[in-house]
Amino acid sequence: MTKVNFNINEVIDYVRQNTVPSKTGFICVDGRYPAKYSGMLARPGGNFRGIMTLLALRKRLKLTIGKVVDKAVEAVERMGITFNMHTDSHANPDDLASIGCGHIAKAADPKTAQMYKVNPQDVKLALTYLRLKLEDRKYYSMVELEGSHKEKGVLVITGSKKTVNHYDSKSDQMYFVYDKTRDEEYTKKLWKNFQIKGLKFEEFKRYSDMQLNATLENLATGLPVYEVNADKKEPEVKLVGIVNNP
Repeated sequence: MTKVNFNINEVIDYVRQNTVPSKTGFICVDGRYPAKYSGMLARPGGNFRGIMTLLALRKRLKLTIGKVVDKAVEAVERMGITFNMHTDSHANPDDLASIGCGHIAKAADPKTAQMYKVNPQDVKLALTYLRLKLEDRKYYSMVELEGSHKEKGVLVITGSKKTVNHYDSKSDQMYFVYDKTRDEEYTKKLWKNFQIKGLKFEEFKRYSDMQLNATLENLATGLPVYEVNADKKEPEVKLVGIVNNP
C-alpha cells in the first residue's frame, strides 16, 4: 500500500485539481477509476451493494438467493437507471464468481465474510446468477479496472452538486472516494423500490453502513479519512479520522 501521508494541504490541492460536476451513473469507491467515469455516484460495490445488504438479511426476510437478485434487478428497472459494477484485470475471466471488486470479494471470502454478516457462498451464487441474468441487458455495465491499488486516503464527499475524481493521471495519485450524501439519498430510493414486506429502512441502512465499514477496514486500514464538501467555491476538506484495524 502507498505510504500514508497526512499532509492536508496536499489533499486540498488534489481536491481543487480534481473537482467535477456530479452526473448520473454509478461506480465503486475504488481509486483506480479513470477520468471517463468522473462525476458518477461512488458507493462500495456499485449497484451490487444493495444485493449484499439483502443477502445479510435474506433469512429473516425469507428470501432465496435468486429472489434477492431478482428484487434488485426489478428495482433498477423500476427506477430506470443503469446497473454498474466493476472487476479488474486480476480476476479470473472464466469464473463468474471471481470479481476484482474488493467490497464483493471480501464478502465472498470465508476469512472475512462474517464482517459483512453474509454467507460467502451466498455472495458467490448471487454474483454468478446476476451476471447470467444481466448478460444482454443494455443498462448493465461491468467495468474492468487496470493496475494496482495505491490509494493515499479516503475522501468522504458530503456535497451533492460536485464530487472528486478517484485518480489523477497527471500526478499519479488516487484516493478511495465515497459520495456519502448522494448515496444516502439513493439508498432510501432503492429501499422503496425493493418493495420487500417487513424490511424497514433503518435496518436496511444499518446493515448497508456496517458492510461499508467492513470494506474500509479490509481495504483501507491505516489510511486517513477526509470529509470533503466540493460544492463550495473553495472546497472544504478536513481530517476526520484514520481507518482502524479490523
